[in-house]
Amino acid sequence: MKRILLAIAFCSAFGAASGARAEDVENLKKQGFVVVMSTNVSGDFHGCEIGSKIQLDNGNVFVCGNTGSMFAHHPPAVLMKSSQATAFKLVINNSAFDGQLDRRR
Repeated sequence: MKRILLAIAFCSAFGAASGARAEDVENLKKQGFVVVMSTNVSGDFHGCEIGSKIQLDNGNVFVCGNTGSMFAHHPPAVLMKSSQATAFKLVINNSAFDGQLDRRR
């Protein structure tokens, strides 16, 4: 019982994602992804729903292509794209969200 409570507390404290794939930047690089930009999510991040828009501090917007829940306040975000530039991923707290970049600049 103590282990279950500790796991719940850990996930709550560190914003574990549900639905997003656990991937870090280095693993995605090994899969052929390259870093496009590093920034932060503007304000609170409540996860992705297909079609929802995530405002980034640098003025760009990421449009979610999958669903995943997570909560984090103003988290760092790394946008990556595949070597063929057909797939984009936004990595937040070692969780990768699929989607597209909507450039605003």
